[in-house]
Amino acid sequence: LSSSSAASDVYKRQIAIQIKPEDWWPDLQILILVVSSKEKETSSTSGMETSVETSELLKYRAEVCVPKRLKDIKKAISEKDFQVLAEIIMKDSNQFHAICADTFPPIFYMNEISKRIVHLITKYNSYSKCYKAAYTFDAGPNAVIFTTKQYLPELMDVLSHYFPDENRKPKQLTENLKLFLDKAGCVVSPGLLQDIIHTSIGSGPLVLAKEHSLLDEKGDLKTL
Repeated sequence: LSSSSAASDVYKRQIAIQIKPEDWWPDLQILILVVSSKEKETSSTSGMETSVETSELLKYRAEVCVPKRLKDIKKAISEKDFQVLAEIIMKDSNQFHAICADTFPPIFYMNEISKRIVHLITKYNSYSKCYKAAYTFDAGPNAVIFTTKQYLPELMDVLSHYFPDENRKPKQLTENLKLFLDKAGCVVSPGLLQDIIHTSIGSGPLVLAKEHSLLDEKGDLKTL
């Protein structure tokens, strides 16, 4: 749930195993909140290498936390239990960035906008008295939000209200929800998100047959 690219570079023998087909949980939806497209000051690989060398928390995470979380998250996916999945996702993200802070010298991938996103999602879940959204942050400031089709429309309204821009006009929230989030310190922040990308679980890259290629054998565009 944290930086798989960094882990695969540091731990060369890491292997990802698909536990369910990509169409197992079509209700699961994903929002990518683009905070910044700038290159990171510390790359995933060099950051992970420094963490391995200097963070005492990383060893505890690897030996104690990860095995149990992997077991629990497999069960949550198998049972399509979003409440369990959401909590694991957020706790794992928090712990990953705690390790980054424990690294010496410390690494800070999240910025102030990232923290506003965490605060908003946390308070939105508190108001809902259940997990309607789960945030996670890779080695960078951009957020990935997991939700379901049921919760997606209201979540988009919440995000559009607190992070409006030219393409995301402020949405009218219910009075009780807006009052709760405003009192909880959620602040309308125009223009701070570069984009919100909506996607879902899929098969990933596929190798297409030659007849489906847009290029000919010379590498030129085919005439359609």
